[in-house]
Amino acid sequence: IAAAAFALLLPATARADLLAAYDRVTPTGQLDVALVNASTGLPVALPAGVNTAAREFHPSLSPDARRLTFVRQTFEQRGSDQIFQAVDRIHVFDLRTSAEITPAPLLAGDDRTTTPSFASDGATLVVGQHPEGGAISDDRIGVVALPSGATSFVDSGFDEFTNTPQALALQALACGFGGSCAAVTARTL
Repeated sequence: IAAAAFALLLPATARADLLAAYDRVTPTGQLDVALVNASTGLPVALPAGVNTAAREFHPSLSPDARRLTFVRQTFEQRGSDQIFQAVDRIHVFDLRTSAEITPAPLLAGDDRTTTPSFASDGATLVVGQHPEGGAISDDRIGVVALPSGATSFVDSGFDEFTNTPQALALQALACGFGGSCAAVTARTL
């Protein structure tokens, strides 16, 4: 009886589409985003425009698997000396319509923003925000509302750790070996 019940459940499970997003290295060494139907092991086609000549990585699917977000890294001339620098941009695609729905505020690019993930509501992105420069400072969590792109920040709590006597001593040691001294000076005054 148990075997018969298992056999009845197996076809229902096999029919369910369980999508998974991942980044992969192509045969030419390119970093791209890919989708797989984990129920069947078969690749799933992505909308045109997801993978480009740039690097695409850190994909995440919304809980309903309708939306895909990822980071695209390009190299652009920036700053007064026009040096080529890596610029990361978060992109969002609707997999049902194949349309890119990236909010305009995300397209400016921020090389301090990493690894977008969907919140459980599927309409909010959560991204890591690293501090500017090399100084030890507070990492923040960016909360991005879709489709507007309105962003709010949540304190990660890491700044409390950096204000401990042990952290200040480590920062002073790093300063003595050529690290950034700005954070140490600002916190010890």
